[in-house]
Amino acid sequence: MKKFLKFLGILAGLAALAGIMVALLTPWMDRWGATDEEVAASFPGDALVPEPSSFLNRAITINAAPEYIYPWIVQLDATKGGWYSYTWLEAMLNCKMVNADRIHPEWQNLKVGDEVKMCPGEFAPPPYIVAEIYPNEAIVMGHQENGAWVDLYQFVIVPRTDGTSRLILRTRTMMVGGLWTVMHPGAFIMERGLLYGIKERAETLARTGSLPPLSQATPTPEIFIPLDQAIGDYGIILEGVSLDLDGAELDRSFPAGCTGGEPACFQAKEGVAILSVRLKPRNLPAGEMLAYKSLPPVSVAMEGGESVSYAYSTYENTSGLLTLGFEVPSSASVFGLHWDGLVEIPLNLE
Repeated sequence: MKKFLKFLGILAGLAALAGIMVALLTPWMDRWGATDEEVAASFPGDALVPEPSSFLNRAITINAAPEYIYPWIVQLDATKGGWYSYTWLEAMLNCKMVNADRIHPEWQNLKVGDEVKMCPGEFAPPPYIVAEIYPNEAIVMGHQENGAWVDLYQFVIVPRTDGTSRLILRTRTMMVGGLWTVMHPGAFIMERGLLYGIKERAETLARTGSLPPLSQATPTPEIFIPLDQAIGDYGIILEGVSLDLDGAELDRSFPAGCTGGEPACFQAKEGVAILSVRLKPRNLPAGEMLAYKSLPPVSVAMEGGESVSYAYSTYENTSGLLTLGFEVPSSASVFGLHWDGLVEIPLNLE
């Protein structure tokens, strides 16, 4: 009994020590990286929660102009670009996701009212709702109760005269105490990782510019042999996982056959068709996700010498099937898939 009481005393002491450490570190965590001027400044979204119970500012300097930073924020979402933070911690929180390492054009159409998911799956926290958008300046998202905003996540980009930018992540919330106090240190760790994740990606994009130009080479006739007469393995590899071509088809929509009622159904514009190319992993470890957000430049070449990169993509968690959508002229009928570092691969339309 004495040993048990001693054990409880040790636990209580550790809990008290942890509480003291959190209390001492909270002022530092709540304005990590932010200057006095940034904390005092007025930013987009402030008026939505004018008198918050908790007010946090975290900031970082990024060696890039706003246009290299903003697109990464636009595609924040557990089912899109991810949250660019620590994947090991996301996995521990049962919030495993893939963090994108490139800008996806198909995810750059964020609108006010859109949902931004914090975790994939059905048992995720309530998604953020986009409240305000200022291109290359700020994105504000948060949660509402009874029509009133109760917390905000404000991503603000402030350019500086030396060519760098300040990225400020401001939180204004009415939710404090209890569980929120317990979650506070974990939220700081994740948000610090998020800021560093955006910094790394934006600075890389600023150094390299846009994606390298895709090959404009006209596919040679011998490339276009039927798939059933060609070799089965074309050498397509993504992050160590081999991919097999599972088929290709032309349609007026993406995914092929969708009618517009689905949440992510894209219809072809006038004079354009959408070529869907399916890729299936061959050696994906059980329980793992394909690194579909880290695709290299992928394009399709056509008979006339034109080459286009993919505009859409979908990924099925259960099967691992990755589908890429390419906007091509309606008149085109012969295509060769160009994977980075490989020659054109024949596509036999269904």
